[in-house]
Amino acid sequence: MRAAASVLAIACLTVGCAGLPELVPNAEPADSAGLMARCRGIQPHRAFRAVHAIDAALPMDQVSSLIGASLVDPEQRRYRAVLMSVEGLTLFDATASPAGLVVHRAVPPLDDPDFGPGLMADVALALLPPAGERPLVGALPDGRSACRYPQADGGVVDLLPAAHDAPTRIDRYDQDHHPIRRVVLGPATGPLGLAGRIVLSAPGLAGYRLELTLLEAEAVTPTDELFTP
Repeated sequence: MRAAASVLAIACLTVGCAGLPELVPNAEPADSAGLMARCRGIQPHRAFRAVHAIDAALPMDQVSSLIGASLVDPEQRRYRAVLMSVEGLTLFDATASPAGLVVHRAVPPLDDPDFGPGLMADVALALLPPAGERPLVGALPDGRSACRYPQADGGVVDLLPAAHDAPTRIDRYDQDHHPIRRVVLGPATGPLGLAGRIVLSAPGLAGYRLELTLLEAEAVTPTDELFTP
């Protein structure tokens, strides 16, 4: 019994046993409207292309440096992500939209069936406004204001705008309300309002940490041709 308790304690430290924190609604409608406006400003609502330098800390103490290019069309909720080596070799290229995921290219080991959906979900979490038009807004137990977006799969995405010394944060929970991703956004740079630095972490024994540094970004006209090879 004692050994089982020790295993459970370790599991809680590595994957997180905390559930979805309670969200206390704002009492004043004006406060809710202002908070929703701040949450809507976290990610761009116009189509854009961005290039990031990526430092990845992976399981088994693996470290990798990559270049990531993203094309995001918030209006149609479609996006394309390309991973390249620092030498310019395309390692992975895929497009996601409400119609599904299409992998254009994936070299081993990035051709694993679970890699594409996981990567594209991370890209969407960091760069695309959450699905859902009417978030729940209020305060979390630690006092941070948050906009809560229930997801179609039963999960939840919380957006926490920057406050005092606390940076902007995005938390994602699965259908059982366990925390599965956290994104911390640095200050916005340039006219598009993209964060200059993004840190995405996934908990658990197979967890990982991605640090993205924005190299360039521009607004684009999202033609269909841009989302195909």
